[in-house]
Amino acid sequence: MGTVIQYLFYFTVLVLLAIPLGKYISKAMNGEKVFLTKILAPCEKGIYKVLHIDPEEDMSWKKYLGSVVAFSVFGFLVLFIIQMAQKYLPLNPQHIEGMSWDLSLNTAISFMTNTNW
Repeated sequence: MGTVIQYLFYFTVLVLLAIPLGKYISKAMNGEKVFLTKILAPCEKGIYKVLHIDPEEDMSWKKYLGSVVAFSVFGFLVLFIIQMAQKYLPLNPQHIEGMSWDLSLNTAISFMTNTNW
């Protein structure tokens, strides 16, 4: 009986939050001011400035494809290196050895392609 009450509570909370959250996301995606604009807008502008991004520029499919490929390759390399060098990294209290190259390659590719073995 307690489980049913818990599920009903979660369902009620989700239904009650759906409409205001949907309105918030709609306004934020349309560029309208929301209650977090004063806090997040300066952070967003700072990130755009550091990365030399023009927020008014549209991204073509070629630029998007290049960004996705670059991000995937970077993520693959970082994960592959972390797994191979795990033995030498800090915060390894159990002194776990690094993975073999083939297991690290398989795992990094799995993460990159989201195959979720």
